[in-house]
Amino acid sequence: MKNWIISLACILLLSSCSIFKPVEVKPPHLPESFGHHPGIKMVKQETCGPWWKELKDRQLDSLIAKALGDNYDLKIASFKIKELIASSRITRSAKLPSLNLTNTGELTWFKKLPPKQEKNPQESYTLGLAASYEVDLWRKIENSHKASLYRVLSAEWNKKALEMSIFAEVATSYYRMKYLCQKIHLLEKELKLWRLFLKVLKLRYEKGLLDLSQIKETKITLLEKQAFLSSLKKEYYSTKSSLGLLLGSFKIPEINGTLPQNLPPLPSCMPSDLLKRRPDIIEVEYEIKALNCEYLSRLAQRFPQISLTGFGGSESSELKDLFSSANFLWKLAFRTTVPIFNYGKLKAMAEEKKWEVKEAASKYAKTVLNAFWEVEKALASEEELKTNLSLRKKALQLKKELVKIVQERYEKGLVDMLEL
Repeated sequence: MKNWIISLACILLLSSCSIFKPVEVKPPHLPESFGHHPGIKMVKQETCGPWWKELKDRQLDSLIAKALGDNYDLKIASFKIKELIASSRITRSAKLPSLNLTNTGELTWFKKLPPKQEKNPQESYTLGLAASYEVDLWRKIENSHKASLYRVLSAEWNKKALEMSIFAEVATSYYRMKYLCQKIHLLEKELKLWRLFLKVLKLRYEKGLLDLSQIKETKITLLEKQAFLSSLKKEYYSTKSSLGLLLGSFKIPEINGTLPQNLPPLPSCMPSDLLKRRPDIIEVEYEIKALNCEYLSRLAQRFPQISLTGFGGSESSELKDLFSSANFLWKLAFRTTVPIFNYGKLKAMAEEKKWEVKEAASKYAKTVLNAFWEVEKALASEEELKTNLSLRKKALQLKKELVKIVQERYEKGLVDMLEL
């Protein structure tokens, strides 16, 4: 008995040790800052709230809140997290002993009674508690459980990345609809002017002041403008359907109001280290950790496995004597399984997971690089859009001044209506 206890203690002590090393994953190199926004080290006191709140648009706030509650992709992601949590509980259960109540009854008939057999059929009854426990000698079960926990964290960050993507899509669709509404309204006004212009041309043509080609050209322009208006309306309804899908609803509130004139400025500092907080990058980091734990668990399968079993209860050849104290018994046993020859299956399984880790590491590096260039491209695009907007405002001001000049000349009779 003493030897049993010593052996069991040694086994449990060894089970807390691990001789395997995970696959080394080097983090990708990042420049210190973005080229179009050099910035400095991030100030700890500087905090960022939801970006759409900076736009101060109540209707946008309500649409994003609705998407957060009703978007079906987010619901699917939430169910996936719950599924993985349940899976992690399954792997956790393998770390703990299992206890089962067993009850068996057996009747055996003999064609001819064997010696010393008093009756036919022979009875056998057993009632007891059976316990089993696999000693996690090489942390196979521990790493399997860790992998399931990392997958839960990966799924949670995947949901956060999905939320950010959906919020951006809602804002894009919302402001796209506003933009299209204004553009359709302006084009309809422009069409009125072209119809008026065509009417004046017809009057002049009837008086022989111009030829038919100018009327034809104006009609062609008018038809092209009408076709462009039709395509804008088609784009508006397409954007509206995309917004409805994001909101998880067939009903969309009336989108009205003007576009924001002054957008909030970028943070005073934006180092490239900020990318490490992106949910899609953190998601891949946890995925790599999960794969590494699965790799370690696969390695442990190539080494001896020890299982402990115990049974305590009663065994009797008569049902009435099953609960007699004389028939109580208990058993304790262990089983060792050592893989010897399996055509390299276990080695191949470990190598398979190893290359999965390498593959995930390459995807991680690509994700980080892609994130960097996404931000870099957005920053560069913002600079160009600011320049474009400034030039367009100057051109608009000059056009207003030109209209004013022509209006004054028209009032003085120096130009005709067509030029105005």
